Amino acid sequence: MRHPRWIAASAIGAVVLGTLAAVVPPATAATADTLSVDFATPTGDFRGGASGTLYGLGDDGAPTQALTNGAHITNTSQKAPYGTQHPSGDALKVENGFFAKNGTQLDIYVQDYYPDWAYNGGKRPGDDRTYNQADGSYTNQPNGIWDYLEVVEFVTEAVATKSAHPDKYVFIPFNEPDGGNWYADNTVFTQQFLPDWKAAVEKIRAVYARHGLGDPVIGGPGDASWRADRTATWLDYAKQTNTLPQFMIWHELGIDNLATYRSHYAEYRKLEADRGISPRQINITEYGLLRDMGVPGQLIQWFSMFEDTKVDAQTAYWNYAGNFSDNSARPNGANAGWWMFKWYGDLAGSKTVKVTPPQLNVADTLQGIGAIDATDKKATVLYGGSGADTVSLALNGLSSSVFGSRVDVEVREAPLSCDGDQRRPSGERPELRPLRRLPGRGHPAAGCRALDAAGLVHVRGGGEHRDHRCPRLRPVPHR
Repeated sequence: MRHPRWIAASAIGAVVLGTLAAVVPPATAATADTLSVDFATPTGDFRGGASGTLYGLGDDGAPTQALTNGAHITNTSQKAPYGTQHPSGDALKVENGFFAKNGTQLDIYVQDYYPDWAYNGGKRPGDDRTYNQADGSYTNQPNGIWDYLEVVEFVTEAVATKSAHPDKYVFIPFNEPDGGNWYADNTVFTQQFLPDWKAAVEKIRAVYARHGLGDPVIGGPGDASWRADRTATWLDYAKQTNTLPQFMIWHELGIDNLATYRSHYAEYRKLEADRGISPRQINITEYGLLRDMGVPGQLIQWFSMFEDTKVDAQTAYWNYAGNFSDNSARPNGANAGWWMFKWYGDLAGSKTVKVTPPQLNVADTLQGIGAIDATDKKATVLYGGSGADTVSLALNGLSSSVFGSRVDVEVREAPLSCDGDQRRPSGERPELRPLRRLPGRGHPAAGCRALDAAGLVHVRGGGEHRDHRCPRLRPVPHR
């Protein structure tokens, strides 16, 4: 069914401050959402850590360097050297392209040495093998050493001796130990996981030390979901044994986590403070469901939470390795999810500002990110996720000392591109709709509407503003 959707250009300006109000014909104004942005209340330097991905890189050049650079991928978790979990994505083979521009940390799931899921059939290995530390091969003979500790050693050795950037790797010794990977039972967790954690951390450190590389970066515990009691016990043990990692890691994979993540973050920070532990960096190394991947109106809800709390995070792996977790289109093309990554990454160098959505901590609702770059005289709002007929932006706190008296405004949209009835990336370049560019025009308030809740709207303004006439809405056919 074809019907018009009403969209307006939105001005981000100085001089006149106010609330966006869309003039929409009554027949289409059934519901409305308002996103408030206060540019006078900074929330910190833009971190850009939400643009991470699990198994997002395939091989060197796949995805292409242009696609990787444009998506501003800052962190990724990849297969361990000699790993058999995937046919591609070995960390050592993708590091050059990853670190060439935006990459800052390359995480390794050490247990990805094993080909199956759960790892090793879901059972903690014993001492049944003897490993060749040069290439990871093995014979079925015991040697008095825990088999997995040998795996940890040769994976770390490979990075230490073959990587050009060993200081930028993050070793994750255990992935979802609370799930089907060896330590789900609480008694096993206490009696076995804790000493195994200590042994793995000490082995990684010993390998780096013998090569004169300094302290390796380690992340953990890597639980499949937030578990306060297990985390508290682990923190106590790790502090006592001097095995605290630099990165705190857990996963947020459910729809409900859009509502609960901020409480998990606050609870973790309290656990640290109560124990006198200095704040760790945090990486949510798996987040979101398949329904979220490639869908910018869903991704913005996750991105806004993680940017708000200044953590790193990685989209979960559901379909294919090597396509930014379904946020690029095969073969090597940009889809709507990729544009979410790009527009988010384009905020590098700016300051984020306070954004107030209609509802905070409610899944599948309007959310956004606001940022200002005073040096470049540019202010930006990214928003999406609303199912309302109109979305109004209430823009406040813009200074004429930054923007002068004239504004140049651009509003763009990345609607979801779908295959048939499946809300998944189509493989075609998504339609980018420059709604209107208004040099010298536009009130700092006007209404905007994404084509649907799955789309993302990018509002950017800068320069100087001199004409206070408001742009009129215009219908855009829904496609």
